[in-house]
Amino acid sequence: ALAVGVVALAHASTYSEMLHLVVDVSRQGQGVGSAVVDLLVAHIAETRPGAQEVRLTVHPENDRAQRLYRSRGFLPTGEVQEGEPVWSLNLGRK
Repeated sequence: ALAVGVVALAHASTYSEMLHLVVDVSRQGQGVGSAVVDLLVAHIAETRPGAQEVRLTVHPENDRAQRLYRSRGFLPTGEVQEGEPVWSLNLGRK
């Protein structure tokens, strides 16, 4: 089997962060990114009971990634980390 993408997760006490989500260009537009985001959010919700949100950063000019994240419920927070806007998905926990 060939890898079609890569992603990393980092965890803090109240949130988890998706890092470096990359999908091979030949597989983009086929729902791979959406499936990965959905699976990771479900995984975090199941395994990280203290996590209240999932965060990520996205390059300000990467419209395709921004559409993907917005379609999965992520919204910009107004914060910037290393030149990239921070986006967040609230997991609905307190």
